[in-house]
Amino acid sequence: MTDRVIVEAMLVVMTVSLFVGVLTFQAQTQGPIQSALLSSIFNSKNAMKEGLLVEEVQFLSGNQIKVTVYNYGQISSTVSSVYVNNVALSAPPTNTINVNQSQAFTFTLSWTSGTAYHVKVVTSRGVPFEGIFSA
Repeated sequence: MTDRVIVEAMLVVMTVSLFVGVLTFQAQTQGPIQSALLSSIFNSKNAMKEGLLVEEVQFLSGNQIKVTVYNYGQISSTVSSVYVNNVALSAPPTNTINVNQSQAFTFTLSWTSGTAYHVKVVTSRGVPFEGIFSA
């Protein structure tokens, strides 16, 4: 009978330890998880307020391409990447565009006259804006 009491006591101690561990884990992770969730919701709401237009693409001499982007949205937008025919170009150094403002970005890119190019601008919130332009 003594062995049975010891085993039951050990099971109770293990169960309580497991329960305390779960509660401690939940208390430690609840803050970061809630913070990440709120950040994601806030980012999504702001993403819906973004509005960019790839308003002009100029194909310049010396394998240069100039991409002009206009912000017609409700909030400032930060351009995080620019793609031409699904090839990532270097990130633009000055990349925040205020509402009702345009920003031009110049990149080095080999291009061929008369060829159509798919230009895509992606914001820091992950929203793409794109168009097809002829060299």
